[in-house]
Amino acid sequence: MVNQWFLGLDEFQTMRNRIIKQVKKDWQKNFENQLDIAERKEISKVARYFRSEYYKGIDDYLSTKKITNYEGLFKELDVTNIYNDIYVNIGLRFTKWYQRNFEKLIDKQTTDETIWAEKYSYIAGKIAAERVVSVSGNRRKELKNVLQRLVKNPEFNALNERQAQRILRQKFNNLSKTNAQRIIRTESTLAANYATQQTAIDTFGLNNLQKEWFAALDSRTRPDHAAANGQIVDQKDYFRVGGEELMMPGDSNASAANVINCRCSSASFPKEEPETVQSNLLEGLAYTYIAGEVAQEVLE
Repeated sequence: MVNQWFLGLDEFQTMRNRIIKQVKKDWQKNFENQLDIAERKEISKVARYFRSEYYKGIDDYLSTKKITNYEGLFKELDVTNIYNDIYVNIGLRFTKWYQRNFEKLIDKQTTDETIWAEKYSYIAGKIAAERVVSVSGNRRKELKNVLQRLVKNPEFNALNERQAQRILRQKFNNLSKTNAQRIIRTESTLAANYATQQTAIDTFGLNNLQKEWFAALDSRTRPDHAAANGQIVDQKDYFRVGGEELMMPGDSNASAANVINCRCSSASFPKEEPETVQSNLLEGLAYTYIAGEVAQEVLE
């Protein structure tokens, strides 16, 4: 951190405003670049898991010639762990990225990474509780339905076991990647935006921040999200987007029409005249919420 007393208050404010202006200028582009890297890593891991479970179902069918409900596959605990990894890995990436953007304005960060991981794991658990049963059940139904359709196909039934295995694996390889992409891209925007907002709060303090909505502004951007681009509110307040109140892009309390495939970001910046510019971990920890609602304090 650059010491404002050595620079002089006016010089420090000038430097500070210049840094914020530069970060804002490239924020959305850099956010999307970071998100793309994070998504590719998580998609690969989740697709690998789905593929391994599908293969177990394929092998069971080929050896028994029976189609079951596959209750032993896609276990809810496994899927819960997937959600945990998504939020922790993406969260930690965006915490570090946010800190790099403002490294000249903040004290050297000494927070143990496990504290951040616990915060993002907590969020993951709340989100997973809403999604896991559906994700696990849908993958099992998908496996069963595909097999049931294929066994009605005379051409498929004429194949030997090795040929049938190759056809089935190819089919479920594609489904593994598609399903992994859908899950990661649904969760990554929330995970990244939650992490940058939480990092800002822990770094600068809740009352010292404003946040700004950034839209991708291309042919895929929703009109309501394009209209929200540049909207600035206090950190604790909601954005107004498409007639709804959102704490951040990807807010899990918003309608599906406002969050699915959303690539927007929210950037939290110190106010023009902050009450104090210092690391404020306790305040940040007390302000843990899940996109759109105050959840609970994580400090006991």
